[in-house]
Amino acid sequence: MAIDFSLSEDEKMLWETSNEFAQKEIVPNIRVIEEKGISAELRKKATEIGLLGIEFPERLGGAGLGMFQRALVTEAISSGDPGAAYSLFIHLPYSYFLLELGNAEMKEKYLKPVITGTKKACLLRSEFLPDEVITPIKWTKTDGSYKLSGRGIIEVDNPDFVLIPAKSENKVGFFVLDGLRNVEVGKALHRCGVESSPAIEILLKDVEVKKEMCLTEDALSHENLWRAVVRTRLFISSLLLGLAKTAQEYSLKYAMERVAFDQPIAKHQAISFMLADDATQVEAIRLILWKALYEFDKNSGAEDKSVKSSVIDWSIEAYLQAVDYSSAISADAVQILGGHGYIKDHPVEKWMRDVRELANAFGRPEAFRIALENL
Repeated sequence: MAIDFSLSEDEKMLWETSNEFAQKEIVPNIRVIEEKGISAELRKKATEIGLLGIEFPERLGGAGLGMFQRALVTEAISSGDPGAAYSLFIHLPYSYFLLELGNAEMKEKYLKPVITGTKKACLLRSEFLPDEVITPIKWTKTDGSYKLSGRGIIEVDNPDFVLIPAKSENKVGFFVLDGLRNVEVGKALHRCGVESSPAIEILLKDVEVKKEMCLTEDALSHENLWRAVVRTRLFISSLLLGLAKTAQEYSLKYAMERVAFDQPIAKHQAISFMLADDATQVEAIRLILWKALYEFDKNSGAEDKSVKSSVIDWSIEAYLQAVDYSSAISADAVQILGGHGYIKDHPVEKWMRDVRELANAFGRPEAFRIALENL
């Protein structure tokens, strides 16, 4: 059986469009975006060329494509700057859980406007494992409504919708907040990387949520939870692939241009070994990620437990390899640039900070290593 890794003409066009957008709109403005975030104008441009919801059904404003095509777009944008890509696509984790857990009416009202770019939304920072959700928010049930209490972090300033996972004894529910009414909004916290997205602390004190705003009271027993978790993990892995790729290419270009002892430093053995390892690791991330994406797009509707377990397995393996290799590559890039690697004239110091934030977005690598062992 032949194995073909080439892209179709449509996929090539999708990659080229995304890459052109990244090189034109993001690369020249990396530090501006890091300081001020994604502008409304930039988000509008991304919406107009269809980057926000390509993996969602057409009836919801998407393009009806798969997670593989999403990964192509995410890698291309992240290759411009991973922090900017995370901020531009911060709606995706929210959208994945709403897509998989919400009913038709909720998707029409709270998902479609987000995918089409008319509303802003985010998911409360929590940990999402294949069989566990760790959240700082608690819920209780009253007559016809729910009460949410706790302190958490959101990554969108003044969002129109926030999806809140909340626990009650041995159950985890998901609830949509229509804005931040009755929610105490704290200051933006200083974060290590991905500074283009704010980390805003919110406090919920018996915030009332109507019954129709509840996606599910027991997500852990919901048949679609695993798909939302896998989608989110594949998205994060695609960001890390783009980060690894751009850090590797940037350090290679620098090493070919920087001369020491009458030759480019890329010719020095210690540097050349790092460059070779980094290039190999980028391809390793891509190959296992593509395998995981293929398995998900092919089997996401499967009911067989062994097939589900295999898809989850591949997604975790791809994520963990992306974490390990992108962390090493970004650190190598700083080392290859030497003293220049630690100053803001070059973006590699930013990418080394970004990788730690992205690796821990919506779940810690350590927790997924344990989950992988238990599969």
